Amino acid sequence: MDEEELSKKLDVFLTEMVRFGCVQGFKHIVMKMRGKEELFVTIANHSSACTPAQSPNNSIHQMKNLPRNESSLLLSARTQRSLSGFGYMDVGLPPASPSENDDVFEENLHATVFLIAGYSMYNCPYAWVRSNHERLVKIVQDEGKDSPLNLHSTSHFATEDVKIFDIVAELVTVNTRPPPLNPFAVDFSYFECLSKYESVIASGAMVDLLVRILQHRTPSYHKSSQYELLHGTFIHTIAIANPPPFSPNILISVLRDVNRLVKQHFSDVASLAHMRQSSLSTISSLSPFSTNPSDSALTVIEQEEDEDDV
Repeated sequence: MDEEELSKKLDVFLTEMVRFGCVQGFKHIVMKMRGKEELFVTIANHSSACTPAQSPNNSIHQMKNLPRNESSLLLSARTQRSLSGFGYMDVGLPPASPSENDDVFEENLHATVFLIAGYSMYNCPYAWVRSNHERLVKIVQDEGKDSPLNLHSTSHFATEDVKIFDIVAELVTVNTRPPPLNPFAVDFSYFECLSKYESVIASGAMVDLLVRILQHRTPSYHKSSQYELLHGTFIHTIAIANPPPFSPNILISVLRDVNRLVKQHFSDVASLAHMRQSSLSTISSLSPFSTNPSDSALTVIEQEEDEDDV
C-alpha cells in the first residue's frame, strides 16, 4: 500500500475514532478525545469477570505477568526509526506530547491511561502508555515512556482492516487482569443516571457502536456483545417511550434509528411489531405537540422503506 492509500485509510480511521471516542457507558473503559488525532482511553486494571478473554489475535498478551519486559511490549528503538521515516535524524515514534507533559490525569491506581493517536506524519495509528508505566512494563530508560506499544492491531494496520475498537480491545487485554470476556461490556446503570434526553442520545450511540463491532468481524466476545446490543436497544426504546419535549425532526431521527436496528438485528420481526407499535402509541399519548409528530415520523420512515425496496 503506497503513501497516498495509507493516508486515505488513516483519514477514515480518524473519522471512526471521533465517533467511537464520544461513546460513554462501558464497564472497563472511559474515553476522551483531544483534537481529532488523539484519543485517551482509561482502562480498568482489574476485572470482576471470572472467564478470561480468548482471542487468537491477542494470544501473545494472555495472562502475561506484569510488569512485562520492555522488549516484549514496546517497539524497539531500531523498529521505530525504520517506521517513522526520520531514522536519519535518530527519531523514533514519539507522541505529540511527551509523557511528562501529559499530567492532566489524576493518579489512579485502579486504572491506566493510554493514548491512541493517528498522526498524519506516521500514516499509522499507535498507542502509548500515559500513566502507571511501572505496572505494565519494566522501562530501562525514561525515553521508553514515549515508545509506542507493540500491538498486533497497529502492526497490521497497513495490511488488515483494523478499526479503532480492535486497538482498544487489545489494550484491555494487555492491561486488565484477568482480561474480561467482553472488553466492551456495558455499564447499564450509567444510562439510568442520565436524563431522558441524554439517555436517548447515549443509548442510541452505544447501540450503533455495538452494531458496528458485530458487523466488522466475529470476535471472541460476539455472544456477549449480542446480549449488550439487545439490552441496549431495550433501554433506547424505553427512553423514547417516555420522551422530553423533542422537536419533530429529532423524533423522526430517533424513530428511524430504532426502526433500522430492528430490521437489521432481529430475525423475528413479527414478534417485535407489537412492542414497536406500543412504543409509538405511548409517544403519541405523551406528545407535547399540537400535531402528532410520531404519525408524521412513521410516515417518513415508511416512505423511505418503500424507496429502499424499489
